[in-house]
Amino acid sequence: MSPSGPAQRLSVAVVGVGEMGRNHARCLAAMKGVDLVAVVDSDVDRCNEVATTFECRPGTSISDLPHVDAAIVAVPSASHAEVGCALMERGIHCLVEKPLALDRTQAMLLVDAAD
Repeated sequence: MSPSGPAQRLSVAVVGVGEMGRNHARCLAAMKGVDLVAVVDSDVDRCNEVATTFECRPGTSISDLPHVDAAIVAVPSASHAEVGCALMERGIHCLVEKPLALDRTQAMLLVDAAD
């Protein structure tokens, strides 16, 4: 317990559960102080399998996400700006897989959304 009381748990989602996203989900599910709340992927079968494995909510769109504190964006790089900006507009902190974007314009959209 911290001097100000018990530590608050961080609620997190993973968007995109291909190879890297699944690895992120595995790590988050094992972390103390973190609740893996949801995973999102357009591949319904893959999403359901990962959600079942890590005991969280599946979704096929970021609009399916409940409130979370943060999200890991592990979709294909071409969609990083679209997904990351949409999440940040909802007040969700994001870790965006590398590369951040495919070009400077998309990278700056993410930087501006983060500001």
